[in-house]
Amino acid sequence: MILLLYFKFPVCLTYLACAIVAVMIVSMFLNALHKDIVNRSKAPVFDAAVLKQTLMNFKNMRIMLLVPLTVFNGVEQAFVAGIFTKAFVACGLGVSHIGFVCTAFGVADAICSLVFGPLIKLFGRMPLFVFGAVNNMLMIVTLMIWPLNPADKAILYVAGCVWGMADAVWNTQINGGPQG
Repeated sequence: MILLLYFKFPVCLTYLACAIVAVMIVSMFLNALHKDIVNRSKAPVFDAAVLKQTLMNFKNMRIMLLVPLTVFNGVEQAFVAGIFTKAFVACGLGVSHIGFVCTAFGVADAICSLVFGPLIKLFGRMPLFVFGAVNNMLMIVTLMIWPLNPADKAILYVAGCVWGMADAVWNTQINGGPQG
């Protein structure tokens, strides 16, 4: 028990120090925007022009084609956050490994988002969409046919990373807009 407290205490202090430094950096270097201060003093007003422009966007076929992809992206993230962590990671490795697998997912997602953004210029959007779709299909088939075994620890981490790669494709390509 003392050994457990010995390892938790420095981690907590490090986290607390980082949080305090972050607050100090933000308070010292972030300037308040005049427009934000003025807008906070006014009550929000309904703007019919904004509503009209939003409804006009639904006439654009490219925007309408993004709706199913956006819904799929939300369902996929819900699956990874809920079902994958509960049914695969918690059952296969234990609850204590959920954070590590989710961290692997997040790191792969972040790195691949940085990489896939500039790849649009080289290959275009369609090859990246196909890559993301193939990754997702392979992960779904793998999880359907793979017999869960606690000894296969690496497979769950790789699955989290591959799912992070696929999620990075959807996030960068869908949120990048319907151009090109």
